[in-house]
Amino acid sequence: MSFCSGIFAQKNIVLPKVYAFSRQVLGGMKPTIIPDETGKSIERIATPAVQYFIYVMDKPGSPFDLNNIWIKGKLFDASVTKEKAPIIITNNSMPGKNTDTLIAGTKNNVWRIQVKEVKKPVAITGSLQLFLSQNEVVIEYKGRPKTKVLTVREIKKLSDIALQ
Repeated sequence: MSFCSGIFAQKNIVLPKVYAFSRQVLGGMKPTIIPDETGKSIERIATPAVQYFIYVMDKPGSPFDLNNIWIKGKLFDASVTKEKAPIIITNNSMPGKNTDTLIAGTKNNVWRIQVKEVKKPVAITGSLQLFLSQNEVVIEYKGRPKTKVLTVREIKKLSDIALQ
């Protein structure tokens, strides 16, 4: 019975829908020796970077016009590109599973939101503040006829990637 309900759940996806993934990017940089405020040398270890994979799926022919995206409460500058599904990423740097299918093949539009640097905060309304406090990803976009919000409560973690 649960197998059938899984199939029906896939067919009855409410659109638009957001898919959010992240992975740690490890290594690739040697620790740096820097002086502290007393002049003593200390070793600063490179902080792992986080790589985000965020997609919006919508009906075929539907446009997607991003206003803002917040990840874990931080507002990011971002660009949007249309992608062809399936979305599969490869990680050859770690042992074990080398590919992850982020989005299966579909005839729906798939838009990738490529986040860049953190932007200066904007004025946040009460309802938007509630979304930000309850979700790791909040997307504000131009809907018809008004601005709409999409959310992801928790970003799915992928296996780390190690740089050489």
